[in-house]
Amino acid sequence: MAKAKRRTFTAEFKREVLRAVEVARTSGDAGAVGAVLRKLGVYSSHVTQWERQGKIGDLAAKKRGRKPLRTALTNELEHLRRRVARLEFDLKKAETVIDVQKKLAALLGETLADPTEEDFARPVAGLISRRRR
Repeated sequence: MAKAKRRTFTAEFKREVLRAVEVARTSGDAGAVGAVLRKLGVYSSHVTQWERQGKIGDLAAKKRGRKPLRTALTNELEHLRRRVARLEFDLKKAETVIDVQKKLAALLGETLADPTEEDFARPVAGLISRRRR
C-alpha cells in the first residue's frame, strides 16, 4: 500500500474556495455551502482555518513540523562570541607575559624599546599556527 500523502493547497485555490463559499452563503440555500465543499473536496474546518488566515492576510502554504531552533544568524553570532572570548583570553595571557618581561628587564637593568607599528603588524607565530589546526 502506498503511504498517504498530506494534501497541500495553493493560496489561489484557497481564495477560490472562500469566494465560492461566500457566494453559497449569500444565496440563502440551506445546503449550498455543503454542496460547494463536496464539489471541491474540502472540509468545513479548512474553510474556517483559511478564513482566519485570510483575515491576517496569510493564505500561503505553511511548512509543517518543528521550527528550527537556530538560524544561520544565531549560529554566526555564537561563533563570533566564542571567537571574541578566545581572543580576549589570548590578549590577557599576552599582557601578562609582557608585564613579566618588563619586570624581569627592570630587575636586570635592561631597557626595552617601545614597540612600533611594525611589531604590532607582525603575527605572533605561536598563536597563529596553533589556531589554524
